[in-house]
Amino acid sequence: MSRLLPLLSLVLATVARAQEPAPTPTPPPSTERCKIVVLNLVGRSLSEADAEVPSILTETLAGEVGVVSGCDVVSQQDIVAMLDYEKQKAVCTDGSDSCLAEVGAALGAERVVAGTIGKLGSEYVLATRLMNVKKGAVESRAEIPVSGPPEQLRRAAKNAGRRLFNAGDLPPDAKVDATPMSTTSEGPGALFWVGGAIAGVGLVTGVVAGSLAAIAELRLADPQAHQKGAIIDEGRIALAVAGGGAALAVLGGALLGISLVE
Repeated sequence: MSRLLPLLSLVLATVARAQEPAPTPTPPPSTERCKIVVLNLVGRSLSEADAEVPSILTETLAGEVGVVSGCDVVSQQDIVAMLDYEKQKAVCTDGSDSCLAEVGAALGAERVVAGTIGKLGSEYVLATRLMNVKKGAVESRAEIPVSGPPEQLRRAAKNAGRRLFNAGDLPPDAKVDATPMSTTSEGPGALFWVGGAIAGVGLVTGVVAGSLAAIAELRLADPQAHQKGAIIDEGRIALAVAGGGAALAVLGGALLGISLVE
């Protein structure tokens, strides 16, 4: 009997372990990255020449937010691409915190970045804020005054994005972008060059043909000239070609004017 007790105890322990519920497997950690929505900066008291500055700076701000936050960034341009025209007009036109929270929640974002770019006298003021959608509260703010040309605003936009996430400003000698920011035309377009080429060809053709017509007229004035009928025909042809060249020059000039106006 004493020999059976240890064996019976072992069997009972084995049965008890078999009846225990299997441990719940631990789910793997989520690999989904956080998401931040960056809305267009709102322009305040900007001139017509600076009309495109807010959208340009928004792209710079969104890029830097993506770098310092480590999250996926969705810009307002991405939002507009997903909405129809009527809904586009309703995307936070008032810039209120409640509207920003609604947009962020609708897109599954945890936070929203919004701000303004204004001008006071000769100084620009760039102000941004980071809102927590779930809490409905502003987590951080950044305001940077900028004195000087609009090109300085690109660095300010990057630093504003960095300050929202407690990252240090860019070093003074760090290159922001080799391409200067400008809201004007980047240079002559194709229409400019086509118009210039047509005007040049027309001008050269008109001058050469006009010279040939003048030579034919001089030949006709010579009393000893022969085959005056052929000379007259040559002069008429030269005048016609000169007229075509003049028309081309006028057309090219018109195209040049249109390209400069655009």
